[in-house]
Amino acid sequence: MPLSALGAAFFLLLGLFSARVGVYMAHPGRSAVYDCDGQLQRRTSPTEMRLWLIAWMTMGLGWVCLGVTILRYANGHNVSVPTSAPLIYHLI
Repeated sequence: MPLSALGAAFFLLLGLFSARVGVYMAHPGRSAVYDCDGQLQRRTSPTEMRLWLIAWMTMGLGWVCLGVTILRYANGHNVSVPTSAPLIYHLI
């Protein structure tokens, strides 16, 4: 297995892990704490949780795109995308 494929696999896994962390941290049960009286209190607001979810998901998407880019262009520098290819290939 070429070294570039291992690097690309690392970035793909890093991106998927980042997205998973975002979903895990945005779960409402993760932001609840109990005080000494047994009352439920929130550590973060729902808006802050959504913003962190968006941040983690965007970071994960960026790592996945970097991994896909490494996989696509590891074979050579002169890789051309045909005009009939889907839009996602042109963006990557």
